[in-house]
This record gives sequence, C-alpha cells and structure tokens, in this order.
Amino acid sequence: MLSAARKLLSNIKPNITKLFANNDPEPKACVDVKIKVPWGNVCGKWWGPQDRRPILVIHAIKENCGSFDRLIPMLSNKIGFLTIDLPGHGKSSHLPSGMLYTDQMMLLTIHLIKNFFEWDRVSLMGHSSGAAIVFIYAVICPRNCDMAIFLDALYPPFPPKHNKMDTIYKDMERALVIQRDLVKGPPTTTLGTLERTMYVQSGKSIDLQNVCYLLDQGVVPSKHDPGTYHFSRDTRCNLFSFRLVDREDCLFACRHVGFPILITKTDDSPYFENEEEFTKFYKVLLYASRNCEVHDILGSHHVHLNEPEKIAKVVNKFLDKFDVNTKLSAKIDVKSKL
Repeated sequence: MLSAARKLLSNIKPNITKLFANNDPEPKACVDVKIKVPWGNVCGKWWGPQDRRPILVIHAIKENCGSFDRLIPMLSNKIGFLTIDLPGHGKSSHLPSGMLYTDQMMLLTIHLIKNFFEWDRVSLMGHSSGAAIVFIYAVICPRNCDMAIFLDALYPPFPPKHNKMDTIYKDMERALVIQRDLVKGPPTTTLGTLERTMYVQSGKSIDLQNVCYLLDQGVVPSKHDPGTYHFSRDTRCNLFSFRLVDREDCLFACRHVGFPILITKTDDSPYFENEEEFTKFYKVLLYASRNCEVHDILGSHHVHLNEPEKIAKVVNKFLDKFDVNTKLSAKIDVKSKL
C-alpha cells in the first residue's frame, strides 16, 4: 500500500494556483492529489513539505477544501497540510446510488487515508462540522491521533432525543425524493447566481469576494446547457447529520484524549449548543490532555477564510510548541513539478 501512495504522490498534477504566504520569499507549493477509495477518489491539495506526514485538514459539510486556500499559505512552511474534499464534495467522488452520507462515512474516510499512506498516526485540523468530524474521530481513536486543531467548533450538535426517531424517519423520506431527483441532474445557473447562493448559505459569514475559493473547487460547467454551471457536491449531502455518538459517549471518551489540542472560537458565531456545554467538554479535555488551549478570535464563522492571518497567528504558535510531525512511520518522496 505504501508503494501505491508513493506512486500517487510522485505523479500528482501541480495545482495551477500559487498562493503566497505573508513574508514568504517563495510560493508554497500546492499539488492536486487523488486518493483511491472503494467508491472512487478522495481529492484534495497537498501543501508544503512532501517528505513528511502532513496535517490532514477537514472542511465543513457542504463546503470543500477551497475553504483553506487563504489560511494554509500563512501556516508554518516546515509542516505539510493535506486539505481534502470529503466524499460527495468538491472534486471527490460521489457515493453510489442508494447510499447516504453519514458521520460514520466521514470517519471511515479519515481512516482510509491514514491506512493508504500507512501513517502510524494522524494530525488533524477541521473547521465547523469538519471540526466535529475530527472530534469524533479523535475520541473514538485517541491512539491514532497526535494532535487536533478545532476551528470554531468542537463536538458535534447532538440531536434532541425526544424527536430523534421522527427526524430519522423524515430524513429517509427526503432521501427517496433526493434520489429520484439525482436522475434529472442538478439544476444549472450562472456563476453569479451560484456565488450569491453560497454566500447566503454561509449565513453571509463568508465575505462575498472570498466565495470564489469555494467555487473554484466546487463548481463545474453544465454538460447540457452551455454557459451555465452547477455545484459539484452531491445533493444527498444535504441530509448529513451527526448520529453515531451521543453526548454521554463523547464526554466519557474525552477522558482518554492525551494529545495537544487547539480550539479557536469566534465572537460572531453561535455555539453548536451553548457556552455552558462547550465549557464542560473543554474542562474534560483540559484535564485529559494538559496541553489544551482555547483562543477567542474576533471575526465571523469563516474568519479563517476572510481574515486568515488571525487564525494563522494562533495556529503557528501552537505548531511551534507541538510539532509532532517529525514522528514518521515512513517518509514519502513527492516529486513536485511546481
């Protein structure tokens, strides 16, 4: 499997975009990658050093790895970052017909990537619901993780127990409708309309001028209506929800997390639940890890995209203290053509 990983990374196609980090004399290399999975490919971008294990970066549901295109170039040049499109998002393959996107599927994706490269452990970073995916993986597989960075979220939003069964039933009914609509193909429109749609869907958290980073990774031209476009993500992603673990399971599992943790929380976005519950989880993690930090950041939920320097400053200080990526099970040679 490791030889397959080396072959993949030695033949990857350079990304046409070169983004510059603040005060960096040279652009940080970014290459497109495709990782084989049972249902197709998980696509993404490998930033920075390619001779060591990178930090695996997870975007929010219904977004894509373009969410990090402004942040990663400002992070440490000593560390690599692998930003991926989750299944059904961006340029990654959609699941077969009849399947649904679940939190367990996203955890499996992290595990498949870890095993593909034969990493002994993973270092993880996630934003929003991507951070919640990182959280679940970290508490389920604490021995597989050596670092976790959570951007503006921590644990997942737990569904209310009083109507959980009713919600599951309604989602199954919605899935039948969406499955029928998949045959028709996605609706197409202009790029301007898609830009506005994504801006509104973000709760206007993404500055309009920065929506382009998500569109670049998540929009494709129509095959049937020239001059129009549609989102590349699978519409079944709209049914995604967190149901694998409950609050009590997560609180208990937090006690076994011993690796360094960084949490950022912006002032202009709500907690998934409330500050009291957030503090409860943080205290358990602080007791277990001893290297657990929380930083308040001024900005919107997408401050990492709108004002990436605010997040970069905190993350870089954290990485300087806890650079665990020198602990490799194997070195991978990547011949970048940039």
